[in-house]
Amino acid sequence: MKKCRMAALAILLLPACQCSTNANKAATVAVDPGTFDSPTEVIIESTQAKETAETFSVTVNTEGPGGFTRAKSETVVAADKTPPKKGIALTLPIPAEIKTDLKASKELYVFVEYFYNGVHETHDSFQAVPIQKQTSDSVLITLEPSAFTNLRNKTGTYEAVVVLASGPKK
Repeated sequence: MKKCRMAALAILLLPACQCSTNANKAATVAVDPGTFDSPTEVIIESTQAKETAETFSVTVNTEGPGGFTRAKSETVVAADKTPPKKGIALTLPIPAEIKTDLKASKELYVFVEYFYNGVHETHDSFQAVPIQKQTSDSVLITLEPSAFTNLRNKTGTYEAVVVLASGPKK
């Protein structure tokens, strides 16, 4: 039997479970069988970390193509101490501030923060990811296993960071 237990923004997911913390207003995830070796707690949080905002600004607007306005908060998907072996479907609500920009002839983008741990350099960088489905209120993407790292926090939890933004039409 598959079950989901919700507490605040925490979601307990067993393989092939789909849950939401607040219908149509909160992010949701869908985890297919075989994504984790055992039942794994997946937590979805909306945060406003200064470091994340700065990294987005530098990697997308300063060093990248520029012209993007990010949502006020980012979504963090944490998967306990076990990295996923397959992609996780993530549906995000489009916040009001981004909807306003979309009406002004801008386009919706989803950026995921990737952690690079190289020989001479370690850094985070935001990269745009494909949108699988978009409605007027939400967007669906797949968080690939490479989007998760346990090196960004002190707890060893594998997490992925996602930011919605408006930007120039392609």
